[in-house]
Amino acid sequence: MIKAILNRLAKTSLWILGRLLCDSLRIKKYNALHFEEVQRQGTPSVIAFWHGSMLLGWYIHRPRKNHTVAALVSQSKDGEILSATLERWGYAMIRGSSHVGGKEAMVSMVDCVTKGNSLCITPDGPTGPRHEMKMGAVLFKAERGELYRDGRPIRLTDVEQALLAALARRPGQVLSREELIRLTGASGGGRAIDVQVTRLRRKIEDDPKLPRYLQTVRGKGYVLRPD
Repeated sequence: MIKAILNRLAKTSLWILGRLLCDSLRIKKYNALHFEEVQRQGTPSVIAFWHGSMLLGWYIHRPRKNHTVAALVSQSKDGEILSATLERWGYAMIRGSSHVGGKEAMVSMVDCVTKGNSLCITPDGPTGPRHEMKMGAVLFKAERGELYRDGRPIRLTDVEQALLAALARRPGQVLSREELIRLTGASGGGRAIDVQVTRLRRKIEDDPKLPRYLQTVRGKGYVLRPD
């Protein structure tokens, strides 16, 4: 009962206390001219700040007039309180994280940015590691060859697009190096595929040396294992 009352109190008052606190701070900005010009022009942006300093980050980058800014917030109970605050500050909410609701959140993030809106994220998240970027959700649109990570477009070469598309069309199925050469048109034999896989892992994996998604099957080839 007491916990429920405290949660309700936090949802209804944190936005006021947070605003009073942020308004009382003296803020010094470095190299801010370019970003401020982007804001004045209403250019859509993906804005990232660390979870440990997120209150000020959310406040500084809150939506301005005639420009939508979406906030990515987890589906946890703490996320419920934060969402109530950010909605009061004018944010559009996207609920999800790399652990829960990631796929749905990724679709919403991509939709937000492609419609010309901005997006705010905390890339290290509440569970850490502190001040380290996490992979989060990854979305690949095979028909367009477009890769998004946490809502941000990731550039792919033509061979990387073809390789990821070939693997994505057969998720969970092992494809040999010979078959991948045929499907991608890569030159240089099996070694060329190994090089392309290494480069692709750097773009989609949290730890390319311990791949979670694009895995090697020793003696057989490669397999894509999406969540």
